[in-house]
Amino acid sequence: MKKITALLIVLCSLFSLSSCLSLRATVELVGDEIKQDESWGSYVVVRPDENGEWHYQIKWKISPESESDRKVTFTVDDKSTDATVDGSGRVTLSSAGMITVTLSVKNSSSTATLTVIARN
Repeated sequence: MKKITALLIVLCSLFSLSSCLSLRATVELVGDEIKQDESWGSYVVVRPDENGEWHYQIKWKISPESESDRKVTFTVDDKSTDATVDGSGRVTLSSAGMITVTLSVKNSSSTATLTVIARN
């Protein structure tokens, strides 16, 4: 299977086939604090800091490591609480609640989703 995937990636790059872009990079969440749940999928629970805000730095890995375009974008899927995600994956919530963040890799259909739960 690895040989077939590698061959397809080579052919895609030689012929600039846009339909092959989904074969390129995959994104995966990393971190011991990330838990799994049947309904939420990947999630993490955060507590407020001394300023009463909740923060979490999302960590991820892109495979293959040789992928040259490693740009990741972040989208907040749930605006039920006041939250932001900056370009480096730092999540900030100003009140307790939960949000779902989707990571997307440029030139790929690969995504990863993380629910951030802010509790007192």
